[in-house]
Amino acid sequence: MASQGFRGRLAALMKQVDGMDGQEVLAALKEIRHRPTTPEKQTAQQVMLARYGELDRETAFSYVSTLVDDEYREGVLVIMTAWTNTDSQAASAHYLENLDDFGVINADQRAAA
Repeated sequence: MASQGFRGRLAALMKQVDGMDGQEVLAALKEIRHRPTTPEKQTAQQVMLARYGELDRETAFSYVSTLVDDEYREGVLVIMTAWTNTDSQAASAHYLENLDDFGVINADQRAAA
């Protein structure tokens, strides 16, 4: 697969992930979780999280809550984006109701809003 180049590997990954169910996506996410951070790992994680968010967004959010720093923020963004593509009103309402959980504003900012 290395001879395909990045775009070829990405297309193959997306096709593979599209055929996965929630348990398979979770297993794949756990398998790559502790690999060194590379652009390909980050891309693979985002593709898998988007699929997981489509299949089972609550469990996907639960998984993302175990990540830290940039991986957490990127995971939330990917799931929210996938959800917004299918039900923007529900995604927006969930986001606004859970701002503190997403860590995007602090208590002082929330009080001022």
